[in-house]
Amino acid sequence: MNIFLLVLTVLFLVLVFSAYRSLRYYFRAKRPPVVVFPQDFGLTREDVRIPVPGRGVIYGWFIANSSSTKTIVFAHGFAMNKGEILKRTYTLAPYYNLFYFDFLGAGESQGRTHVGYSEPEDISAVIHYLKEHKPQTTQKIALYGISQGAGASVRYAAEHQDIACLILEAVYFSFKDIAKRWIWKRKKTPYFPSVYGYLLFKEIKLRCKLDSLSPRHMAAKVSIPVLLIHGGNDTISPLANAQKVYDLLSGPKELWVVKQAGHTSCSKEAGGAYPDKIRSFLESYF
Repeated sequence: MNIFLLVLTVLFLVLVFSAYRSLRYYFRAKRPPVVVFPQDFGLTREDVRIPVPGRGVIYGWFIANSSSTKTIVFAHGFAMNKGEILKRTYTLAPYYNLFYFDFLGAGESQGRTHVGYSEPEDISAVIHYLKEHKPQTTQKIALYGISQGAGASVRYAAEHQDIACLILEAVYFSFKDIAKRWIWKRKKTPYFPSVYGYLLFKEIKLRCKLDSLSPRHMAAKVSIPVLLIHGGNDTISPLANAQKVYDLLSGPKELWVVKQAGHTSCSKEAGGAYPDKIRSFLESYF
């Protein structure tokens, strides 16, 4: 019996280690290039480089609006970059200053991603830079996040008091739940032992429970106005997740459901109504 258990244990560890290596390389490989730029929409950009000591350099674009003292900061999702968010929201440029950036390990930025753990630190570095170097244009800051960027934005807003409002698309409720759904849809890899093993290794390395940083534990601490945008056909983070986050938020809030949209596709399905909805929300609270 002891030998049998030993063999099972060894096989289990081999499976977990193999899955960890596979998923590790997969996550590192999901870094699509930036192919959409401000000039594609007739916008002038200022290239910004923000060093993050010990971790890398964040690359961003600042699109100035000389008549505004307010800036929207945009946080993209996993396997996305700043160009993906730009094409959804560039029509806000006549009204506000816009700052698009790549999380470390994404787009043009250096460094590595930590699957949601360190992204709020990237947001903190961005906002600190903007307040220090562009104080006249950042008298108020709104934060937009989509998918992984939405989760990072919730955590940032829960821990800081320097933003006026939040716009969140495709927010998740539990980190482990969205990791399970996301990797199953793309790789058909089961949660146990593969994803479970990968996340366990990450938690040991980072010395934290990743799910403890999820919106399920952070949203109740957010008291600023929040607009949640969610797809009615989102199978990675089902609409019920957005409703759970909505219920926890303690400040003014609105949930806008784009019925035909899947995960992160609300702008595609809603068309011009997407930036119009964001602008209407900002006019009320920003």
